[in-house]
Amino acid sequence: MNKDAIIKLVNEQLWTKGEADVPQFKAGDTITVRGPYGRPFPVEGEDFKGKNLLFIAGGIGLAPLRSVIDYVRAKRENYGEVTIIYGARSADDLVDIEEIRNEWQKEKGFNVHLTIDRPQEGWTGHVGFVPAYVKELAVNTNATAVLCGPPIMIKFT
Repeated sequence: MNKDAIIKLVNEQLWTKGEADVPQFKAGDTITVRGPYGRPFPVEGEDFKGKNLLFIAGGIGLAPLRSVIDYVRAKRENYGEVTIIYGARSADDLVDIEEIRNEWQKEKGFNVHLTIDRPQEGWTGHVGFVPAYVKELAVNTNATAVLCGPPIMIKFT
């Protein structure tokens, strides 16, 4: 992502004060970002280690799960079967799609399922919402599940 895109994101997406208070950054400006907050995933704990893992993500919800998925890939011998179900509005909205196709889908013990919400020219994969796709796949529920996505996706998954 280039710096202009980051500045645009900060100016249009993250600022929570009134519109008149939105700061206008320019190239070279320094900004401070706080966080992350919360707790880490217990990847070395009994809920993860030695278990089958199920990751379900919608839209940009893949981003917080990616570090966990990468950790599991790096320490593959410590975990069972890994299933990833990931969906977005369109194929263009699937984050890191080339890495997913070129690496994750080829990883031994990984089952990766992709879906988009509506038919799109050039897309040959599954079309439909994530919750319905999860049911359709009838995934192994004997797994530690980690979900991240829009609240409506989580509610119906």
